[in-house]
Amino acid sequence: MPGRITEISLGKKELTTNRASIRARRVHVSVDGCAGPTTVRTVVRFSASSPTSDDTLNVYSARMWL
Repeated sequence: MPGRITEISLGKKELTTNRASIRARRVHVSVDGCAGPTTVRTVVRFSASSPTSDDTLNVYSARMWL
């Protein structure tokens, strides 16, 4: 389907102290059945929730052509 966006989650970490991290190594992306140019980009999503607010911040990399 042209124009379809698929998100693949590589990890999720609950923040229980003032620091957390996730490392993903040797991640492979496969594109099958593509009839035209394909791009991929990395997205980092930070979500924080408290009794009075819910906040989400997304950071996107530049598009990379496959």
